[in-house]
Amino acid sequence: KQQNNGIGNIFSNAAAGLQQRRVGFDDGIAAISPIYSAPETFVKLDENPLTFDVFSAALIMCQLLFNLLDERTDAGFTQQLREANYDLDTWLENSLRAELRPLGFDDALEYLGERRGLWALMKRMLQPDPLNRISSAMALERLVEILALRSGEMDWSD
Repeated sequence: KQQNNGIGNIFSNAAAGLQQRRVGFDDGIAAISPIYSAPETFVKLDENPLTFDVFSAALIMCQLLFNLLDERTDAGFTQQLREANYDLDTWLENSLRAELRPLGFDDALEYLGERRGLWALMKRMLQPDPLNRISSAMALERLVEILALRSGEMDWSD
């Protein structure tokens, strides 16, 4: 049984694009917001075009989790990640050392702590090299497993 929540919907929509005509990928051209774009900014359709969506989805997931999704923090968060070479662990260490944290930051850490594997999944989604980035289908599959473990629909295998 697949749970359909906000994060799950992001992946469901991205994975659905695997079987449908891609909107925004016409004739080798893609509209890109610099705030949500992957490091490779110009997408080549013949070189892992679907990993671009995964990177953007991970950015939005992080912003939702850490309460950074507004016009004042969008570009700042992306810049912080870029300065950390898109390494979420480095970004988190820097954020934990900061004097000011966004409201809800500790709630995000608790949420992640209750969903074993979600942090690792987001790290795989934010790989700067698109060839090393997880695909949207694989990310969705992993997310479904993480949520099933959390809800008790599935047992730990290790």
